[in-house]
Amino acid sequence: MSKLSLPLVLASTLLVGCARDVDADGLTNGEEKRLGTDPEVADSDGDGLTDFDEVELHGTDPLVVDSDDDTYLDGWEVTEGTDPTDEKSRIYKGYWPYNPDKDALADPGPKMRIGAGDRIYNHVAVDQFGNKVHLYDFLGQGKDIILDASAVWCGPCRATAEWLSTQGGSDPFGYNNIYGDLREAVDNGDVYWVTVLVENMAGGPTVRSDVKDWDKAFPHHNIPVIADPDKTMFDAIIQTTGFFPSGVLLNDKGKVLFIGGMGDAMKQAQDRL
Repeated sequence: MSKLSLPLVLASTLLVGCARDVDADGLTNGEEKRLGTDPEVADSDGDGLTDFDEVELHGTDPLVVDSDDDTYLDGWEVTEGTDPTDEKSRIYKGYWPYNPDKDALADPGPKMRIGAGDRIYNHVAVDQFGNKVHLYDFLGQGKDIILDASAVWCGPCRATAEWLSTQGGSDPFGYNNIYGDLREAVDNGDVYWVTVLVENMAGGPTVRSDVKDWDKAFPHHNIPVIADPDKTMFDAIIQTTGFFPSGVLLNDKGKVLFIGGMGDAMKQAQDRL
């Protein structure tokens, strides 16, 4: 072997190594080295997209799980058809949680009346921002959920919403002295509060304009306000309790822990903090 052969062999070996694609993601080892990604892992940041897809198809950062910093992983946004490089194009305008495994959950479907131990069904309806919200997106997050079944015409419902409102509304029921810890947990996102308007001013089904007006009157950055266009939530909750507002306390698996008056539901939720 000549004296030049060994360096040539080594150079050839390096070139071959750089051209290999160990993780079979479509990027060569050399390209991954330049990018700083892991040549042995197809999805270096674990966001659900391969490094190749991030670089070549979506323009996202293969080393950052949420390229546009909108709280939703790049892979989730691609699945839902939003733009993972644009913060304004996100799954929920209200920044509600997202559960990528929700479709795998057993959904009992809407039914007349529910009770403790039942799993709530995956209510899907429009919110104040015009997004169709899946209730099951709130499951699997490790947090309790309060379903607030209210009506537009209901005075006590409006008073509760005013107490929760970030506008600093009145507190006619003295809730601050009783449920101050729960209010703080809702404000901080440690407990999910989901308001479902189950009747409009005339007692009929609700639509987007109803939930939009409600949110305008009683805004809260962490509270989605959802319509009940088929009155299925009315059937499930109000037909069980018989009064407004009613509260349903759910665990993060969607299991009903309590259903009854809103005050009692809030007490149950606060006791679990």
